Amino acid sequence: MSKTQVVDLDSIILNRAAGYRSVDGQLQNGYYLTPTLVASASGGLSSTVRDLARWDAALYTEHFVSRAVLEELWTPNSVDSFFSDPALAAGSTYGLGWDVAQHSTGRVVGHSGGNWTGFSTRISRFVADQQTVIVLTNLMTADAGQISKDVAALYLSASSP
Repeated sequence: MSKTQVVDLDSIILNRAAGYRSVDGQLQNGYYLTPTLVASASGGLSSTVRDLARWDAALYTEHFVSRAVLEELWTPNSVDSFFSDPALAAGSTYGLGWDVAQHSTGRVVGHSGGNWTGFSTRISRFVADQQTVIVLTNLMTADAGQISKDVAALYLSASSP
């Protein structure tokens, strides 16, 4: 993963995408990212589809993370300790950093990143199918989640018997 990094607004980065937002039908630059937030993953990381695909491939091995740890990450309600009300945790579909859902072919785990800097992103891992959809857009109002679902429908239905 050679292109994934903490956002650096000062450096010139070849082929870096600019984020945009739509205001009254006109494109404008995404909102400014304050350096105090750059230390967090909430808008503070940049990557490429190729790097994210490498990361995804590594998750199918146990080289970096054991299968047991992944199962914990991908188990809904594993965030119980973060909720003061157990009833809230009982309805959670969120693991540790991953949202978890069921698809007709099995479990799908993913994470979205949509933010005010002008980007909308989604990674969806269809675990049993070993298929992953990575969507990176540079328009804040783009629906990366829907794009991910549409792309997955094309590939998963094509590979189904």
